[in-house]
Amino acid sequence: MVIGVFLLIALATDSLSDESTNETVAITDCKEKPIATGKVHVEVRSDLPGHYGMLLITQQKVRHDTTCMFDVITNKTVTFNCDDTGLYIYDDDDTWTHDNSEDLWRVEVAMRAGSLSGIDLFDRQVQVRKYYQSNFYFTVNHKSGL
Repeated sequence: MVIGVFLLIALATDSLSDESTNETVAITDCKEKPIATGKVHVEVRSDLPGHYGMLLITQQKVRHDTTCMFDVITNKTVTFNCDDTGLYIYDDDDTWTHDNSEDLWRVEVAMRAGSLSGIDLFDRQVQVRKYYQSNFYFTVNHKSGL
């Protein structure tokens, strides 16, 4: 019982302001590719109008050497509320350039799911797009009973 209470507290204290959830993605088999460019596009659809959420956006680029190591180029947090139809669209103004099969974007959406003992709880989803891809589509269904 005591372990269950501690586990519940640990899960409930998960906070959107903690950027440690915006982790990197392991990469292997790096291959040079022709230059690809684009802009990040994210759509979040929720069954709740005005649903509050946050995007955690990371771009990784492979170093131009033989190590297959990467650098984090972009690491940003975007807070939002869905519109009256439950839709939020994010279009980045910056154009990105990728030239390796393992260059990638990682987007995590965290949506407020309710609260427990006054602590906000969040549903999270993560998607990764490599090389020439940068369009993300999330569907969030609110979990009732929290």
